[in-house]
Amino acid sequence: MFFVHGLGWRRASHWPPPQARQRELFLAGHGLEAAPPPEAGGRDYQGDPTVGVSAGMFDPFGTGNGWPEEQSGDDARSLTFTSEPLPEPMLLTGQPEAVLYLDHLSGTAANLAARLSMVGPDGRSTLIASGSRRCAPVPDSGTPVTVALSTAAHWLPAGARLRLSVACADFPRLWPTAENPAIRVRFGGASPSVLRLTACDEASGGDLPASVPLPAAEPDTGWVTGGEPVYRVSHDKAAGEVAVTFGHCTRLHAPSGARMTLNEEFTARVRADRPDGAALLATVDVTVHMPAGERVDVAVRSASSRTATTLEGSVVMDGAVVLRKTWTDLDDLKAQGR
Repeated sequence: MFFVHGLGWRRASHWPPPQARQRELFLAGHGLEAAPPPEAGGRDYQGDPTVGVSAGMFDPFGTGNGWPEEQSGDDARSLTFTSEPLPEPMLLTGQPEAVLYLDHLSGTAANLAARLSMVGPDGRSTLIASGSRRCAPVPDSGTPVTVALSTAAHWLPAGARLRLSVACADFPRLWPTAENPAIRVRFGGASPSVLRLTACDEASGGDLPASVPLPAAEPDTGWVTGGEPVYRVSHDKAAGEVAVTFGHCTRLHAPSGARMTLNEEFTARVRADRPDGAALLATVDVTVHMPAGERVDVAVRSASSRTATTLEGSVVMDGAVVLRKTWTDLDDLKAQGR
C-alpha cells in the first residue's frame, strides 16, 4: 500500500506498481526534453545558501506544521528546467534521480541539491521530491554526478509540467558550504544531463484504490492539557538573511498533581552573502510545579556555528540555583559523559 498525493491510498502487487516504466527527460536550455539536444550547451549558476526555505521541515513535532510551501521562491534562486505540459495524466512512482554533468567554476566544495516539482496551469510549483549530495571537490565535466531524490508517489493531471531545480543549498536541512560555489550544468552532446523517473499513465497503472482503517481510540490519560506549535520563516530584506524557526509548547498535568510546561524553539539562520556565518540556535525551557508546591526551572541554551558549539544549562529550585554550567565545545560534553 502507498499514498499518492492527489489520489489518496492505493494498493498494488509490488512497489513501484507493476506497469510503471522508467522515463528519461533530458536537460536542454531551460527545458526538459524526450531526447538530448545534439549540440552541447550549459548554464552557469552562482550558489545561494538561502535556497530550500520553501521546502518545509517535514513536521518534526507532528503538529501538522512545517510542510512544503509553494516553491516559486526557491525555484527563482535555482537553475530550473521545465517540461512541456503533459498530454495525459501521469502517476509518478519510485525514486527519481538527476544525473548531472558539472563544471566547477569557483569554491572548494558544493552541496548539490535537486528538487522535482509539479507546475500547474496557474504557475504554482508543488514539491514532489528532493535530494542532495556533497561534492568536495566538484568532479570535472567528464564525470556525471548522480543525485538520488526521495521516494515519491504523486499524481500529475494532464496539462501539468515537471520542473527540475538545481541549486547548491537546501537550507536548513543542509549546513551551507563556507563559500557560495559557482558551477556550470552541462547538457547535450557528450554531456547528456538527464532526469530519470519511474511513472505510468492513467490506463496502465496496475494499482487500485485502498482504504486504511483508523486505529481504535484509546482512553485519554489526560496528561497533555494543551500546547501550541511554532513554525516561522522570516526574511530580513536589509541584511539578506533568512531564518527558519520551529518548535512546540507543551503543557502537561500528571495524575500525581504535578504540572509541567515545556517550550522548545530551534532557529537556523543564514545570510545570502555570508554562508560561513550560518548559525543554529536552540532554547529549551522546562517549568515543573511539584504536588507539594516546589517549583523547578530548567533552561538550556545553545549556539552552533561552522566551527564551534556553546551550550549553557541551568537548574533552579524555588529561586535557588542548583546547577549552572557552560560547555564551549563538544569535547567537553563527551568528557563528562553528557
